[in-house]
Order: sequence, then structure tokens, then C-alpha cells
Amino acid sequence: LNPNVVHQLMAGFTTEDPSHRRRLLEHDRQVATLAARFKRLGIEAWPGWRLEIHYSGDSQLRPDLWALIPLGNGLAMWHAVEVERSASAESEIDRRVGNYRRAQEIIGDRWPQLWVVGKGRRSKQGRKADDAVASRYVTRCGDLPMLVIQNYLALGKDLTALKSFWQRLGATVPIDYLTGYVDRQDLLVDLQDRVDAGFPKTARRRE
Repeated sequence: LNPNVVHQLMAGFTTEDPSHRRRLLEHDRQVATLAARFKRLGIEAWPGWRLEIHYSGDSQLRPDLWALIPLGNGLAMWHAVEVERSASAESEIDRRVGNYRRAQEIIGDRWPQLWVVGKGRRSKQGRKADDAVASRYVTRCGDLPMLVIQNYLALGKDLTALKSFWQRLGATVPIDYLTGYVDRQDLLVDLQDRVDAGFPKTARRRE
């Protein structure tokens, strides 16, 4: 490949400016922390690179995590999990969720999504900024099966917030809210029978 192409694909590692690398490292650290917190809630999670879903054109889904959210009856439903620290303006939000929206509009794939948004700063001003970003996501993405939570709540000391303080269309709902909202039998896993949950059958056909 031409060096310029390599730089375009891997600019986070090839640029002389280390700030982007620091942001990537902080993002990855928070994703790992979130996975550990899911485990403490009894929720299994795997890194997003374990499954990429490619649609026609250049649309693809590769979330930060895939999480199995229990339904409470021995079944669990796959959810895509995203930790988004930087996309906060309306245009950036639309671009960030674009592939999920295209998947839904083009072929009817409605993916349950959990979005942790904001920078997670613990100051009063930082919490206020995260609140504003979360509100913006809820407003812009009401057409998607999406729950949103502020970074400082999701990664705070109290696990209760991660379990119960998600936002959906102006309401506060629990993390399993979408299991009764999205009708995707191919995303269900029997937690009692399985040896290995595997990934969604529909998704696997699109690898």
C-alpha cells in the first residue's frame, strides 16, 4: 500500500501528534472497565472485533462490545455496546449512528444498542456536559432501538446506575428495557443450555 493509504487507515498510530493515541488508549481503557462492570452485574460481554457485520456498500457494524442482556427467563439478547467520548454535536451524532440507521432502513435490521456517552469528568461542569450530550443522543436517535447513559454514571462507583439509569425517549429505564422492545429471535440465546453462546445467527451469515 501507498504510505498515504496506510496513514489514512492507521492515523492514530502513525501521526506524530500523540494526543490521538492517548484518546484511543483512554477509550480502550474505558471499554475494558465497562466489560468488567457488566460482568459484576452478571452480564457477559465480548470485544466488538469478535464480529463485524458488513452490509452492501461500505456500511459495517463493529461495536466496542457485544453484550448478552438477560431477559430474566433463562434467555438473553445480544446488544451492541458503544463507548463514545467525542461525538457530541448533532452532525457528529448522526454520522456516528449512521451505519445502525442504514442497517435498519435498508434491510430492517434493528440492533439493540447501549451507548455510553460523554467524557466522564467528575466535576460539576463535566457531569453537566455529559448530561447535555446524553440528552442530544436521546433526541437525535429516537428512531433507533437505543438506550443512552452518561459516562460518569456508567463508569462511576455505584453499579446501580449502570443497571437502572438508562435513558430512552425522555424516560429512565433499566438496562434490559430493549429485550421487550426489539423482536429479533435470532439475537436470543438460551443461557441454560449453551456451551458457547456464539454470535447472532443472522449476523454470522453476514461476516
